[in-house]
Amino acid sequence: MNNTSLISKEAELFDFHTNDGALHIHTANPPASWKNYLFNPDYYIELDQCAQGRTRMLQAPARDLPSIYRYFYVKDESTDDCWNLTVQPLNKQMDHYEAIHSPSHCTYAGRRAGIESNVRGFVPVSGSRELWTVRLTNTSSEARKLALFTVFPFEDGGPMRSNAWYSPEESTCYSHFFPHHLHYRDYERLKDKHTLRFMFSTEQATSGESNERIFFGGPSFHTIPAAVRNGQCSGKPCLSEFPVGALHHDIELAPNESKEIGFFVGMERSEADVAALRKEFCSVAAFDAALERVLSAEANYRDQLSIETPDSTLNAFFNHWLQKQIVFQSRLNRLAGGFPIRNQLQDCLGFALLDPTAALDYLRTRIPLQNADGYLRQWWSAGDGNQGDVCALNYLDGGIWLVICTIIIANQNGSYDFLNESLGFHDSNEKATVLDNLIRAVDRLAIDRGSHGLCLFGDGDWTDPINGPGRKGLGESTWTTCALGVAVQMLTEVLGELGHLEQVKRFQELDQTLRQVIDQHCWNGSWLITGYDDDGVSLGTPGDTEGKIFLNSQTWAIMAGYIREERMPSVLKAIQSMETEAGALLLAPAFTDWNERWGRISIKQPGTSENGSIYCHAGMFKAYADCFLGDGSSALRELLRNLPLNADNPPSRNSQAPIFVPNYYYGLTDTCEFGVSSRHHSTGTAPWMLWVMVESILGIRATASGLQVAPCMPDEWDHAKLHRQFRSSSYDIELKRGATDQPLQINVNGQVIEDTCLPFGEPHYDVSITF
Repeated sequence: MNNTSLISKEAELFDFHTNDGALHIHTANPPASWKNYLFNPDYYIELDQCAQGRTRMLQAPARDLPSIYRYFYVKDESTDDCWNLTVQPLNKQMDHYEAIHSPSHCTYAGRRAGIESNVRGFVPVSGSRELWTVRLTNTSSEARKLALFTVFPFEDGGPMRSNAWYSPEESTCYSHFFPHHLHYRDYERLKDKHTLRFMFSTEQATSGESNERIFFGGPSFHTIPAAVRNGQCSGKPCLSEFPVGALHHDIELAPNESKEIGFFVGMERSEADVAALRKEFCSVAAFDAALERVLSAEANYRDQLSIETPDSTLNAFFNHWLQKQIVFQSRLNRLAGGFPIRNQLQDCLGFALLDPTAALDYLRTRIPLQNADGYLRQWWSAGDGNQGDVCALNYLDGGIWLVICTIIIANQNGSYDFLNESLGFHDSNEKATVLDNLIRAVDRLAIDRGSHGLCLFGDGDWTDPINGPGRKGLGESTWTTCALGVAVQMLTEVLGELGHLEQVKRFQELDQTLRQVIDQHCWNGSWLITGYDDDGVSLGTPGDTEGKIFLNSQTWAIMAGYIREERMPSVLKAIQSMETEAGALLLAPAFTDWNERWGRISIKQPGTSENGSIYCHAGMFKAYADCFLGDGSSALRELLRNLPLNADNPPSRNSQAPIFVPNYYYGLTDTCEFGVSSRHHSTGTAPWMLWVMVESILGIRATASGLQVAPCMPDEWDHAKLHRQFRSSSYDIELKRGATDQPLQINVNGQVIEDTCLPFGEPHYDVSITF
């Protein structure tokens, strides 16, 4: 389990191209559905290796569209041979097939019977729409007559509310529905929403179809559709049945001739809006230009931050896919209606490395959710902060994340000016500075402590489903206490820099108190316990048969500096016992049956999610703690194990498309499912992974004073590079390992500097760091 590199290919399954991060999938049948995800602020789609996947409308009323298919049929008119350009649903054998997932788009390249095909799909930078191009090339020696049938589902709200039709004059398919609603007053709110679904192409269609039943000829999608067999769509309207958008094009190709057609599928308010789009996107060149705008937007993030390490696969994953995942989570709220504030704040933390100004703007909308007494409720519902049982749950760590993430985001902006702004509170008209918001958060958490002096558990700590120990309001959490210590230390540093010396003294005393209670009440002789239940009985001890040890209690105690030096070897040994070749377990052993002391976590499936999985977010806490101890090699090892390109748990075993970091891998090591990915791409792992790499492993840390240099590079790396923007300056930084015991040396624009804080103000700096 000493792997310190990633794989970029695996037999016949895939190649991961390190120049642009593109994943080339060599089969239509990988271990699972290997989906890419494409989005803009209005629209989200998932596309697997055969172009199938969900569609979510993000404009109000936000909703998933029920059907997930996108089919491209080609029929050879001389032989009646029929196949799908992206294999499904007919699953005809292709002479060659490859799906290519790029961060910005998907491409499907195929060949059958002398016809080469290239299908490309993407979501543009704005609008509720997806754009596709289909190129067919005749590689045979004879002229070919082909019929192309392209069909997309239009169902949106059920057949009873659908009204669909094909306009031959406009060569456009339409489907209109009015959103379901209950109250009379809702009509005015909904009448101007995007409820007109449409599809048009850059070429005049031969025929079109709006009725799913008529197009397919019945309920089965696995036989050649009736329209394709007949060589013609009916053109009939579709009333109170499931609608589709289907266009038919007759294509004649001489030998070596190609034909390319663009297909525009989307949602608008009116036919006039669609007409304007038809005029704008009347050629494939317009589709190409739209994709270039997507590529440019992605490049802007890489211009802000990019890494170059000895591992080219790691570089490509970070510079393309990890950045994309962070943008998705922070800009689209992980597609959630409700949200825990800790998720939003940590996603914003990661986004601050890519767009610090936008992250600060977003933070301005989250801070006012705090109450005037310092309490920050964990769960919220978008649009209404007081609905749903989950919002009534009493999680107490919201204020911790408010302090930690606000300070880090302010640091990414290189200034504490933001802390002087006045943003207010959720339950009061009182005004206070952001700095006061943070102070109140800590003060409230300092009050919410139990009989041992530890922070109260509430309805759960970071591990949400531990809802048993604190249900009477008396249980206490080791993790929450250590995390509060980290927040207090960060806030104390800021207060010191701003000259609030009385507050500094007060919080230093609180930090010392927390240190003492962890030392006195959480050490069980081998590791730190998880906490105490309502009856004052300890949890997470060697005497427990299940849930003996929790990773977060150990790693956050390290991060807070709350472990005595003589106890550290025992703690590290305990952590090492939880390591696997796919990453560290969140807890061990997993619960196998209901345990009333622990609550909901005990009935989660063993080895999944919080119950004994390899929970990647917690793995990044461990990597940060490793760097805190100066162990860059262990930090890198944990990071690499959490990635889907891990050589010890490769995609053929973890079953995931290696283009995002999942929230967990199955954790029971003695089962055949060990290491299988959740395939869920919403996780706090992503922002932490980027932050740990840049500011801990590479050690280029943003502060209000400038970029501080403190590398913690793994022994396996002799060099690395980092490009990042900070304030108004760009930095190209090279880190090189020098001779043993060589002191840190920093060269800026050819001049050696004594300070470990890099200068700023000039447009560009070339920095060479020898350590």
